[in-house]
Amino acid sequence: MHGNTFQPQYAMLLNSAYAHNLDFDDTHLEGVVHPSVTVITAALTVAEMLNSTGDELLTAIATGYEVVCRLSTAIGESGYRKGFHNSSNCEIFGSVAAVSSLKGLKQEV
Repeated sequence: MHGNTFQPQYAMLLNSAYAHNLDFDDTHLEGVVHPSVTVITAALTVAEMLNSTGDELLTAIATGYEVVCRLSTAIGESGYRKGFHNSSNCEIFGSVAAVSSLKGLKQEV
């Protein structure tokens, strides 16, 4: 802790845990995931660190949601039947996509 604030990695972890604990998460039914808790907390933290604009933040969140929802929909309920949890398996990729968007990283084709 520095002064009255937390270091970014701890703030992100605490905000995610807090959001999940209070059920401030959404549900994408086709993929059976809760993208907001991971994507939004990662995007907010990095956007603050980079002094991103509101448009950049919203674009990053939309990008992260798109990745989580498409990936989890492709896996569907079969992930659960095989013993996996779609949220923990898919949401990391959406968070990385959101952060990559904020950092201006581009996909190489």
